Amino acid sequence: MLKYKVGEEERVARTNEEKGVVLAKGFFPPSPPDLDSDDKEDYLNQCQGNIKITVEQIQGQLRKLKPFKALVL
Repeated sequence: MLKYKVGEEERVARTNEEKGVVLAKGFFPPSPPDLDSDDKEDYLNQCQGNIKITVEQIQGQLRKLKPFKALVL
């Protein structure tokens, strides 16, 4: 048996099919509404000019990182 609530009412799912429906609703909420085409994202302006990054600058930034941390992409 799987107990769950709908509003203030407590219900019980007994069959595997009922349990599957209840768990799917709990783990996978409904999709968000479609965004209107009027909603536009604000993006930063593209960098202007030639910016040259040196190997020393990259190495300096790498030295500032904490050791034994996972890479975040």
